Amino acid sequence: MRRSGSFTLEAVFVVSISVYVLFAIIFGGFYAHDSLVMESAVNEMAAAWLSEADGVKNAAWSGQVQRDIGQKLWLMDVTSVSIKNKWQSKEIRVKYTLPISFGLVKRILSDGKSVLVYETERENRIPAEYIWEFGKGEGDENEK
Repeated sequence: MRRSGSFTLEAVFVVSISVYVLFAIIFGGFYAHDSLVMESAVNEMAAAWLSEADGVKNAAWSGQVQRDIGQKLWLMDVTSVSIKNKWQSKEIRVKYTLPISFGLVKRILSDGKSVLVYETERENRIPAEYIWEFGKGEGDENEK
């Protein structure tokens, strides 16, 4: 009895599963990269924006952030950047999607959600500014 096609059939299953796992690992790496880049870029740009003396308007800054971050990301697609003013801070919310065609990988990375959100909150002023403003004009030079 000849079994000429059994190895070919096994190879089809093994290779197709291996390719799917390989793509899942690659997309997982892209997702980890994009998450770290987005977190770092948003916090860096927010710190620079909030420490500027003139202060760019919220809408102009959010548009600039959306363009700049969109150019740095490999997998994620930034849909909007919104800013909510609080008493001593600003809440920055970045909404993004994952344009992945593999359904299982997309559900694993996005928890079944179609739009994902990254949120961070930054203070309006640097705490060191309070110290310098408090000490002005009280003769700090003579205390040395």
